Amino acid sequence: MNTKPDLSVHQLRVTQQTFISHNSKPAEGKGFVNFHFNDNRKECLCDPAKTICWKASLVVKAFSGTGEQPDPEKDLLLMEATASVEGQFELSESADFDEIAGLAWYFDEICRQKLLSKMRLLLLDTEFAGLPLPGDS
Repeated sequence: MNTKPDLSVHQLRVTQQTFISHNSKPAEGKGFVNFHFNDNRKECLCDPAKTICWKASLVVKAFSGTGEQPDPEKDLLLMEATASVEGQFELSESADFDEIAGLAWYFDEICRQKLLSKMRLLLLDTEFAGLPLPGDS
């Protein structure tokens, strides 16, 4: 069974990257990491075309807390980092809604891997380099 879609990645570029350190990591206490992926899936799936422009972003925030569960309202925000990418995928021919919807996993996976790679590089020389990111074991 061939699971490789009949398309090519025309362009995959980073459109934004930011890192803001609000506070240093405390010596004591618990830390919490929140992350959120976002993409323009609804727009892409509603507009079938030969070229799909998939935009995705990843936001990572680290908090210091003392409770068992994170509470962004009470916990101290340590840092926040954002990375955004834009991928242009060329289909071999115009596709209909069902075909594009069936390829959403592929667009998503390519962009997520690029986002995670960029986030690791963004945090590399900071005190937050060891934060667990999605997919880390």
